[in-house]
Amino acid sequence: MSKRLPAEERRAQLLAAAISISEESGLGSLTIRSVAERAGVSLGVVHYCFVDKDELVQAVIDAVNEDLASATRAFLNLDFSSGATGPQALGDLIREALDLQWQVISSMPDRQLLTYEIVAYTLRSRSQAGTGLAHGQYHGYDSLVELVARRAAESSSMEWEDFPSVVGGMVALLDGAVLRWLIDRDAEAFKRTMDMGIDSFVSQARPAEAEASQAAGSQAEATGAEPAGA
Repeated sequence: MSKRLPAEERRAQLLAAAISISEESGLGSLTIRSVAERAGVSLGVVHYCFVDKDELVQAVIDAVNEDLASATRAFLNLDFSSGATGPQALGDLIREALDLQWQVISSMPDRQLLTYEIVAYTLRSRSQAGTGLAHGQYHGYDSLVELVARRAAESSSMEWEDFPSVVGGMVALLDGAVLRWLIDRDAEAFKRTMDMGIDSFVSQARPAEAEASQAAGSQAEATGAEPAGA
């Protein structure tokens, strides 16, 4: 007989069991019965905390997406105060940021795989809520990547003409490279792919306008010429 627990504690226990099952066998294998068996409780206990399978699946999706959001905040641990500028500095910052994210992803591959399954599951629901959930998951991720890319560009005195497309490209690069890694588990191939993508993004950057104007003024002062636009 299972120990009597406070409702919130019991719900957390059952949710942990549901996530574990989903990571091992996918959302399709998640049932009220499988959770009861994993947690060592009766079906009635699970139904007391979750009305039906739909509510249980939604709880798993919410919990995993929250964990994913917390993990992607590893981006924000990056130190932008080095003072280095130019394309090399920009590339170094982006590599360091994505490496922080890679450390999180590679430490929990089953959870990462489940996030892809959740996106497919919600899109297949063909409901506005399901589509909105998938969009919300990725838009939140876009916002974090955008924040880091913007900070990296500002720190290195660089900028992109089409910044939204660069952010979308970075997200797509990481997403695709991670999915490929989940298939073949080739970390070296993952890093090569990321390096190629980062080099491409950096090549599209240019010195920020303020920085370029300052450089032009300094050059004019050194040569005795009038700065452009004076």
